[in-house]
Amino acid sequence: MAKAANDFHTAHERRFGYCDHGEQVQVVNVRLKSRGVTTATVLKQHETLSNAVAQPVRTRRAIFTSQEQPVSYEFPVYERESLQPGVTLSGPAIITQYDTTTIVPPDWQVCVDAFENLIIEQVAQPQEYAQVEEPWIEGR
Repeated sequence: MAKAANDFHTAHERRFGYCDHGEQVQVVNVRLKSRGVTTATVLKQHETLSNAVAQPVRTRRAIFTSQEQPVSYEFPVYERESLQPGVTLSGPAIITQYDTTTIVPPDWQVCVDAFENLIIEQVAQPQEYAQVEEPWIEGR
């Protein structure tokens, strides 16, 4: 440690023209660049269950505005970690997880694939956009 402190004082004097050997040295910021060879990522593929069913944990009211008038829906809310591969949900629906929230609009559906991705597809022509009446992430 003494050599590292001495090297710091020498570098400080070279760069700024002065140093204080009596002052304590502290590491404030460390940056590192590295390169390496890694193995290819292998994603875990899960069995897709044909009878997989999801249960909502609650419902929330939301309004979708259309060209004609606002439409109020009672949305089922699902927890992302409880959705098994093979589950298909029809919108409107809300899927929550620790880092994001997914809204499935009316006329859309979401399927969980074998890699646990959410695949969202339109099943009818869209006419509306979401606006939530009140905060629906409360109590999480």
